[in-house]
Amino acid sequence: MPPLQALVALHVFWFALILPPVLAAHRALSPAGLGRLGTILLLSGLVGLLTIVLVDWLPWLLEASPFLRGYWLPRLGLAVATSTYLPAIQLVSAGLLCRMLRREKSSSPPPP
Repeated sequence: MPPLQALVALHVFWFALILPPVLAAHRALSPAGLGRLGTILLLSGLVGLLTIVLVDWLPWLLEASPFLRGYWLPRLGLAVATSTYLPAIQLVSAGLLCRMLRREKSSSPPPP
């Protein structure tokens, strides 16, 4: 497991990499386009989370002793939190942000 500072830095790096295009899309896309982008990002992040589960957590669950299987949820959280090679958390967050910005953009009146 990487040191905590490196782990936080990598997660912040992924957020810093993904957030500016999302904000640019907010300005450039229509509400429908922003909703589609949000759905694509959300689904991409969920596929990434599923990949993490299948690659890291599922083999552990099959090999763990019955005592350790009781700790499946903390192990799953650890697997997701330490996977910095795949920005799944950031993609899900960006997808949710796009969907929230779409609602804000579609409910606000157009500028004069």
